[in-house]
Amino acid sequence: MLQKNSLIFILIVLLAAACSTPPGSQLATQPSITTTVPVAEKTVTVARATDMPSPTHPLLPTPTTTPVPPPPAITLDNVEWLSQTAVQDFTYDKGGVYGMAWSPDSAILAVSTKLPQGITLYDSGLNPIQFIGSDAVMYAPAFSLDGALVAAGGSDGLVRVWQVSDGTLLRELEGHAGPAWANVAFSPDGAWLASGGMDLALRLWPLAGGESIVLKHMQPVTSLAFSPDGKWLASSSGYAISFWDAASMATMNSRPLGALPLQTESAPVLCFLDDGILATAGLNSTLRLWQIASEATFQVKEINELPYNGISLFAPNADKTLLAIGGERSSAVRLVNLSTGETARELAAPGEVIVAIAFSPDGSHLAVSTDRPNDKLGTVSIWSIPKTAQLDAPADSKSAQQILPAALHRTLVAITALTMVSLAAREFQPRCGNG
Repeated sequence: MLQKNSLIFILIVLLAAACSTPPGSQLATQPSITTTVPVAEKTVTVARATDMPSPTHPLLPTPTTTPVPPPPAITLDNVEWLSQTAVQDFTYDKGGVYGMAWSPDSAILAVSTKLPQGITLYDSGLNPIQFIGSDAVMYAPAFSLDGALVAAGGSDGLVRVWQVSDGTLLRELEGHAGPAWANVAFSPDGAWLASGGMDLALRLWPLAGGESIVLKHMQPVTSLAFSPDGKWLASSSGYAISFWDAASMATMNSRPLGALPLQTESAPVLCFLDDGILATAGLNSTLRLWQIASEATFQVKEINELPYNGISLFAPNADKTLLAIGGERSSAVRLVNLSTGETARELAAPGEVIVAIAFSPDGSHLAVSTDRPNDKLGTVSIWSIPKTAQLDAPADSKSAQQILPAALHRTLVAITALTMVSLAAREFQPRCGNG
């Protein structure tokens, strides 16, 4: 019995010695929480299993509780409940926020800034996720349709493409002879990246590699967009909107399919609301909706005109019933009913000048960037419908499919007649200035 008790005592002593091993001993050499490994001449942090990213998005943390559903989509029926839910300020010397873009899954907002110089990725609550530094000021960013890539043109003329998951710079596309200040756009099929700049050129970069295709313009390119079906590419330059057949761009010998000569106004911004409906806006005139009426001869007609002057930027909501618009002469963001042209809501954004507007693809968040030049302060604010506002859409509420066709036949007092412009490729003549 005594011998058995002695053995138990010895075991207890050994266990106590093992638990009190000093930091410099062998047990202290176990792996720490993170390690670093070289990848493509860079050092990246490798997370342990307990810190692995969420399978729903590579940059967002794994939820520890039941995922909280996003707010409801912002629509014409609930826009009165819209409220500011997050704010982020940026201090700067000369220029703050240059552009914003949401990832396709609406989980990440990319914000390009002068100081710090680069692109910061935020979640929908404006909590920073990752900063991607750059050697130049980056303008309006864009995500690829799968959300794996983010790209932007730079003040040095280079167009850069990064991997979203770790911020790795994948490509620096060289070709613009001046700042690539227009927004960039990925084609829906992921094959091309379009960029525009002060060198009067719109460039198409094949993402699989190879030389870019140059689409010449008469004035600097200020805005560009692919149609959702990938069939058309539209670009604004000076006093004209040019259209390109995306399927045959590589063989078109840099000749546009057609153009809209706007006569007396510049059109710095444009976007497709539908496969065949394009919205354009000019600083000296109004926001207009155009329909591609005939693909055979490529004819475009004006279908609506909204009487809001000095528009410098706009963005449609998810169901295309609302359009958020801003201008250099106003610090407010107007949410316009696309069916009637009436203001459905006006947002008093925290700043003096609206710099950028972006709806998340799922329609649940509206991001607004403003500047206060005298205070050298830029602000990004997020607007959404509070979760406490449980609203049911009225039974007679109209969908985008119901509203847009109705607008095709609507003639407002502001226009005397629908304008039909023949834009057959063989009839195209460049129109610049007031010509």
